[in-house]
Amino acid sequence: MSGLGVPSGAWHAVNSGYAPEAKERVDAYIHALCAWDKVHNLTAMSGSAAIVENLVVPSIGIADKLSGHTSLIDLGSGAGIPGLVAAMMFDKQQWLLVERVKKKTVFLKRMVHQLALKNVRILADDFRGITIDTTVDGIVSRGSAKLLDQIELTRAWRASGVPLYSIQTEKSLDESGVRAQCLRQEISGVFSGPGLVLVKVL
Repeated sequence: MSGLGVPSGAWHAVNSGYAPEAKERVDAYIHALCAWDKVHNLTAMSGSAAIVENLVVPSIGIADKLSGHTSLIDLGSGAGIPGLVAAMMFDKQQWLLVERVKKKTVFLKRMVHQLALKNVRILADDFRGITIDTTVDGIVSRGSAKLLDQIELTRAWRASGVPLYSIQTEKSLDESGVRAQCLRQEISGVFSGPGLVLVKVL
């Protein structure tokens, strides 16, 4: 896997000034994730190239979109997508990665230690048990639950002014019904990421 890494085009598409160590950290993360995935099946992806293309590269784009935020929660972080990647890129941004699956939290903690990330906390708990913190700028989620379930799960936070940023494909967005009349007022903006749509729900 010596040649494995993020294509240069993905970095060129990033508009914001990311940390000087970002590329080195992301490459180290990719190698560790691919090695762990072979043993522990952290991602359900079929090989290293798929992990980079479908998980890591989109996370770089999403991190760029959210670079103006200072404090974020990654709900159902899994193997660190996108929160851990974003934290590597923007080291002044604070991230809380919420993940209940033990093998994934073990991996996340290993990465935080290995990459010396000072801006990441790991919470191995159910999101429902977290006290609402209005200093948080947003809750980000990719694949933690269906979009309608994410909307319901974050309802109290959103009522307190903390928006949800849900990562969807166009197909999943259509299938969820969020474009329907009943939810039109909740969706304040939709903007494209690399192969995905980031939906902001107030």
